[in-house]
Amino acid sequence: AGVPVDWQAYLRPAAAAPAPLPTYAFQRERYWLDPVDAPADAEGLGLRAVGHPILGASLGLAARDEYVLTSRISLRTHPWLADHTVLGTTMLPGTAFVELCARAGEQTGASRVEDLTLSVPLVLPKRGGVQVQVVVGEADDAGRRGVEVY
Repeated sequence: AGVPVDWQAYLRPAAAAPAPLPTYAFQRERYWLDPVDAPADAEGLGLRAVGHPILGASLGLAARDEYVLTSRISLRTHPWLADHTVLGTTMLPGTAFVELCARAGEQTGASRVEDLTLSVPLVLPKRGGVQVQVVVGEADDAGRRGVEVY
């Protein structure tokens, strides 16, 4: 309330001699981890670089003969997608889904896309992006693999 406080009078009942603080035992010694100069690309993160304009990296699952190819798609990284805007909503075109599945098959030894069913369109936000995962299943007796895009 704007009234000066007399700290000496307030602290006098608990008057004690000031205690000297010990010096800091670790003075001038660094105990922090140094930053690692590791590459931040796909291979530096333990993934396999795909070398594809849409897909960035792939990973073979350890316990099964299945693969995951992944990327982040946005209007900033793939500005050509702005040409696929319908009623104000930008969507990944069907041909891009075919390309994703064909590239996944190429990497896993499947030579062609036999059939493609689009259940839900992939809508891109105006800001930011979406993470895409292409999951390639195990090969059947004929060597065919199922592919799902998330």
